[in-house]
Amino acid sequence: MELRHLRYFIAVADELSFSRAAKRLHITQPPLSEQIKDLEAELGVKLFDRKSHPIQLTPAGQAFLEEARATLVQLEQAVHKTQRIHQGELGCLTVGFPSSIANGIFPEMLRTFRQRYPEVQLILQEEHSASLIQRLRDRQTDIIFLYLYHDISEANDLETMSLTQEPLVAVLPKNHPLAAKSKISLFDLKEQEFVMPLHQIVAGLSEEIYHVCSQAGFIPKVAQTAVFMVTIQKHTKNPS
Repeated sequence: MELRHLRYFIAVADELSFSRAAKRLHITQPPLSEQIKDLEAELGVKLFDRKSHPIQLTPAGQAFLEEARATLVQLEQAVHKTQRIHQGELGCLTVGFPSSIANGIFPEMLRTFRQRYPEVQLILQEEHSASLIQRLRDRQTDIIFLYLYHDISEANDLETMSLTQEPLVAVLPKNHPLAAKSKISLFDLKEQEFVMPLHQIVAGLSEEIYHVCSQAGFIPKVAQTAVFMVTIQKHTKNPS
């Protein structure tokens, strides 16, 4: 049994006429009659009483009509749902992100997405960079947000898009000699000790700091590493 059998049957049941149903379906009457006969043969029952004028549905035909209509409605709903999922309007979206991005544009992006796609369930996974990348490659995550760095931008198996740029700033204790200056260069930090984000956790930010320092002609002297940005700031402001 094919879907066209159901559509042909419903058309004949609605019109109670093979000729009118054929015209409605834009086919000729003989093929339509043959399709209905094939359907009846497959079901093993008569769906129409052809001796009546106009033709009438048999009790079996009336019961089958209800189920045929329900089947086509369910199919249309399935098609519509599938199309909405394909268009990103329905379903689940697994989003990975590092903790540091929560201080930037990420919250506003989430609010905007939820407003535009209220029927999409967001599954948020807060992880460090290495885990995020691996989960994406394992197809356990649909999309990730992280600080872009060379290894990721050059990866052939990943597609990246730059969303925004954040400036790098130096955070110094209030009593630090450089804190009194209105402007400092990166080279001024050459002899200073850095509190750096842990590379395994925020690889992109860590690599960017090393890169800009290298361009300035030095390698940062790392006194300590930390996982969270708040911890880095605290240790910077209150060095031991």
